[in-house]
Amino acid sequence: MFSRIAVLCLLAFATTGVSAQTPIRINFAPNSISQEWRGVIANRGNQDFVLRLGRGQGFQVGGGDVYTWSVTDPQGKRLGCENQSSCSPGQSMFLQMAGDYTVHTYFRMDSGVNQPVAATRRVHLLFVAH
Repeated sequence: MFSRIAVLCLLAFATTGVSAQTPIRINFAPNSISQEWRGVIANRGNQDFVLRLGRGQGFQVGGGDVYTWSVTDPQGKRLGCENQSSCSPGQSMFLQMAGDYTVHTYFRMDSGVNQPVAATRRVHLLFVAH
C-alpha cells in the first residue's frame, strides 16, 4: 500500500511530465515590427511563445495555421481579444504594459471532420507588434 506522500509524488510526476512544454522565445530584429516563426508543433496542437513587448503597442498573431491564440501579460493575467478568452488570426489587442508576454497558440491537428489527428504539424506564424 502506497503512503500519501508516494501517491502525491506519482500524481505530480504524471501531470507535469505528459504535457510540459518549453516556451519558444521570439526576438524581433532591430527596428522591426514583425517576426516569422516556422516549425513543427506537437503537444496536442498547443505551443507557447515568449515575446518582449512594449506598453501601448498593438499586437497580433497571423498565419493560416493558427486556430486561436491568447496571451498572459507580465503580471500573469490571461487576455484575449474584445473581452473574449482568445483571439482569432487577424485580431489584435492593445498592450497595457511593457515586458515579457507569453503567447498561447492553438492549432487544429486534423484536416477536417472524421479525419485522424496528427501527432505533429508543420506551421508558419507571424508575430506583429505595431
